Amino acid sequence: MDAAELVASYLEDVSNEPDADRRRDAIERLFHEDVRYADQDGPVNGREALAERISVLAALMGPTARFSLRRPAQGVDDAVIFQWRLGAPTEDPDLEGTDVALIRDGRIARLYAVLD
Repeated sequence: MDAAELVASYLEDVSNEPDADRRRDAIERLFHEDVRYADQDGPVNGREALAERISVLAALMGPTARFSLRRPAQGVDDAVIFQWRLGAPTEDPDLEGTDVALIRDGRIARLYAVLD
């Protein structure tokens, strides 16, 4: 899986997945076991903590809100930078941001999310 596919799968299978069990399966597949995720609420370490953070965020999103890329992801060495939007597809976004993912052994090892 190349970097663009990894990002696309993360957004669709983790961030946009409403089912917690399917989301956990995707996290197991896409993220290193020692993943570190950091956003404005602070960092979390490990897949379980990431799954919990994503579950909290998913509960805050409305049923029609979805993450999508604002432009194609860009890979630089072991980093992937991607800009996203969150909202109903036909409306102005509720949030926009830029994430940086560090890839190790084909999985996301670090993920930094910054709101624009």
